[in-house]
Amino acid sequence: MRAEFAGVTGAIGVGVVLSYAVIASKSATRQAALGAWSANSNDFRFVLWSLATLPTAAFFLLLWYDVAFSGTETEYAELIGFTVFLLCALLFSIGILELQRTAAIRAVWLTAIASFFFLFLPMRSSSNIPTAWLWVAASWVVFHHVFIDGWLWALPLQ
Repeated sequence: MRAEFAGVTGAIGVGVVLSYAVIASKSATRQAALGAWSANSNDFRFVLWSLATLPTAAFFLLLWYDVAFSGTETEYAELIGFTVFLLCALLFSIGILELQRTAAIRAVWLTAIASFFFLFLPMRSSSNIPTAWLWVAASWVVFHHVFIDGWLWALPLQ
């Protein structure tokens, strides 16, 4: 099951990253992705998002590694949870690329809801990664997607 997990979630994850690169490469989609934010140092929301994105990605990869390559086995629950989360993130990209704000906002909230799945991972892990690190990682990923993406980005646009 590890190979299936790594293959499916890895492929979707690469798709998400590539879609973000396409968004960043075009002026209209880059502006749509900013929403009500301004890409300057005076907008605390953009600065907060910028500072929070790197640890969010690192913590997500730690959780992914824990399931994919660490511990004793990978179960269907992990495959489904990661797949749903990543597909919701991909829906956000599609909404932005199609310049459909409502679709992007809904996808942000779906991604935020799906991120709560990560809070179950520390309880299910059988890896040698310290459980405290898994709790920090899961909590940070949820915080980022609910508070920064949802509350600071999507809520003002609704």
